[in-house]
Amino acid sequence: MTTRHIAAALTLLAFTLRVVALDLESLWFDTAHSGVLALNPSLDAVVRGAAADFQSPLYFVLLHLWLAVAQGDFWLAFPSAAAGALIVPLAFVTGQRLFNANAGLIAAGFCAVTTYQVYYSRYPRGYILLAFLALLAAYWLHRALIPVQSSTTSRWTPWLAHLAAAIAAIYTQPYAFFIMAAMWGSAGLYALMHTPRTLPALVGVGVASGLAYLPWLGSTWSQMTGVKAGADAWIEPVSRDSLKTLWDWLWFKTRAEYHPLVDVALRAGRYLLTAVMVSALWPLRFQFGLWFTLALVAGPVVLAFAFSVAVVSLWDARYLVSVSPFFALWLGGAATSLPQLIARLPLPSRVVHRAPLAAVGLLAIMAIPPLTSLYGDAAYRAADLRGAMAHIHRSYQPGDTILHTNYQSYLPALWYDHTDGSQGDGPYPAPCVWASLPPAWCQGSPYREAYVNPALTTLAEGARAIRRGWVLVLYNHNKTGDAEAQLTEARSRLASGGFRIVGERQFSGVYALQIAREP
Repeated sequence: MTTRHIAAALTLLAFTLRVVALDLESLWFDTAHSGVLALNPSLDAVVRGAAADFQSPLYFVLLHLWLAVAQGDFWLAFPSAAAGALIVPLAFVTGQRLFNANAGLIAAGFCAVTTYQVYYSRYPRGYILLAFLALLAAYWLHRALIPVQSSTTSRWTPWLAHLAAAIAAIYTQPYAFFIMAAMWGSAGLYALMHTPRTLPALVGVGVASGLAYLPWLGSTWSQMTGVKAGADAWIEPVSRDSLKTLWDWLWFKTRAEYHPLVDVALRAGRYLLTAVMVSALWPLRFQFGLWFTLALVAGPVVLAFAFSVAVVSLWDARYLVSVSPFFALWLGGAATSLPQLIARLPLPSRVVHRAPLAAVGLLAIMAIPPLTSLYGDAAYRAADLRGAMAHIHRSYQPGDTILHTNYQSYLPALWYDHTDGSQGDGPYPAPCVWASLPPAWCQGSPYREAYVNPALTTLAEGARAIRRGWVLVLYNHNKTGDAEAQLTEARSRLASGGFRIVGERQFSGVYALQIAREP
């Protein structure tokens, strides 16, 4: 097999890992938000919804166009899966340019199986799209700085392609600014020392990207200044543990608990390969590919961490999946430098030359437990709101009210109300608590939906109009005792409000309680 055949096989493997059982679990708040925002009736409404909700618009615009073709949980996540799979061949050709064909294959293989990328490739948000666009921008920038001698394309083609990828990246997620700063900084140093004639073009690309982003700058600033670390569940205060978590995830993202022997083996393999990556700094010290890759791994992390400490915390490891392909490139270059590292040791020549293959085998073995946990471990599962809503829709009687004790269940419920084909007895006005909701959904929902706070203290406000209905109790199934506490509180509040529970069904992470007013 040629290297291109192997790269094609790795791409097929990546695509399979990303699309198999893609709709295994139902949507939750973030993922339902993607679908709801994208289902606005026009591109203008999608962009305005993204601005009002402090989101970057490109991913939602692309998703809007895609959902006009196909809808449902599988198709909602499919664009992310496709973008994640495309990273693999792009990592191959980029690694081939930066190092050699074997380094490109190792990088592509790692991108195919690392659960950091697989997880977010199955997640209908723009994180993996940013990773693809960042890698694409890096590829074209390298071609612009070090053009192919035999190429017949114009010397401006790589610059224009890089500019398009850079603008698309910054319109996908603001973390792209950290990536582009590191990319342009390292490229600027190279150009200053080796190709000064490319400096004007590099500066021009940066200026053009900044000017292109001006229409969205106000929305981004509002989003950043409105973030409160700790209060916003998706943002964490930064600490040394933040960097440790990120380093672990750059290998394989997992929340699973393994057998102690498996855990020790995974850690030992990670430490061994980390030592290889650090040792490779010496034999590869004269290659721009190494320093370019290092800048694109460390630069965005350092900038995001420093910004979070000095200005406002924007730290979340999910955003930094965008540096994972560059980490894979560094790993590929390091693995192929192994023969140079161990050539002076008293080892047989066949051992020296097969050392990269041993590194590949170790990576493949390390990938198995995280991949297994990704598909089979309950710690990865979102609450089964799809199952709960399907059960309610089947048993729904005209006039029933569906009450949500957690806003995390309310938005997915609206998604399933409109997409699972059930008719309901609406239209009913739905509370438009998010600017991203399509206007038609606010004006008329097929079902009577209402949000009451987790303690059900607002139940009494509309209690006289409720005769029977359903209460969804969403709980953190990773937190011991949370389910019992939520249910005890719900039963107490319902009893004091004059309701009795006439039916109860448990789904993964959620209870559906059927209620009726006492005579």
